[in-house]
Amino acid sequence: MSLQDDVKQALRDAGTQIKHDLWKPEDEAFLAARAKDLVGLNAKAAAATDPAKKKGYQAAAKDVVNHVRLLAVIRVEAGAQHVVDIIGKFFLEKLLPVLIKLLPAVLGL
Repeated sequence: MSLQDDVKQALRDAGTQIKHDLWKPEDEAFLAARAKDLVGLNAKAAAATDPAKKKGYQAAAKDVVNHVRLLAVIRVEAGAQHVVDIIGKFFLEKLLPVLIKLLPAVLGL
C-alpha cells in the first residue's frame, strides 16, 4: 500500500467514523485526488528550505483537509434533512390519525 493509499484510507475512515455510509462510490475519485494533493504538499513542505513556502504548503494542506470536511458536513446535513422529512411524514401519516381517534377533544376535531 502506498502513502497516497494510506492517506486516502485515513480520509475515508474519518468520514466513516462520523457516519458509516457517509462516502458514496462516486466519492472514490474525490478522496483519491485529495490524498494525492496532500501527499504532494507534504513532499513539497518537507523539501522546502524557505519557511514562508513551507507555511504556504501547510496552509494549502489544511485547505485540502477542510475541503474533505465540508463535503462530509454537506453529506451529514443532507442525511439529517432526509431523516427529518421521514419523521415528519411518519407523524403526519401514522401518528396524527391515531391521535385524532384517541384524543378528539384535545385536537379540536
